Amino acid sequence: MRILNTFLALVLILFFTSSCSTNIDETFRSHQEVLLESMPSGSDIYMNGAFIGKTPMSLRLRSDINHEIKFQKEGFSPTNESLSTIFKHEKQPYVQLGLAKDLGYYYELSSDHIIAELYWEPLPDTVGNMPFETMSELIAQADNALSSGTIALDEHKIIIRQIIELFNTN
Repeated sequence: MRILNTFLALVLILFFTSSCSTNIDETFRSHQEVLLESMPSGSDIYMNGAFIGKTPMSLRLRSDINHEIKFQKEGFSPTNESLSTIFKHEKQPYVQLGLAKDLGYYYELSSDHIIAELYWEPLPDTVGNMPFETMSELIAQADNALSSGTIALDEHKIIIRQIIELFNTN
């Protein structure tokens, strides 16, 4: 009977210490809610090369490490956004002790709301020699994509705004 009790106690100790050790560390780490949006909406979101969902999306991210987020949508150039860690207070604390430092409680992410703008792929880098001709061709191309159903109305509005901004700044 004594051997059985000892064996049972050993099994319980191993079960509780091995199954909880990794979860406890992640449970107590400092996290921050971050809202991810994109223009146009419905963009794919990738972190560490893995697809995690579509915009808009709210994520709970560790606040003590940097995060690289990729936004991608068909017909638009992909864009990367990054969240870096910053100190919660204006100055770095002189003394950082124990678990608070190890679990990231002195840090927060640089933003809790990201709006990533994806630019339309056919949009050129420059306006060229004949800006009005190029502008009208791009608008016609966007209108054709809307009428064929390749892009939605909200995407069309974003594309037209991007075209106007390109030709307005040059």
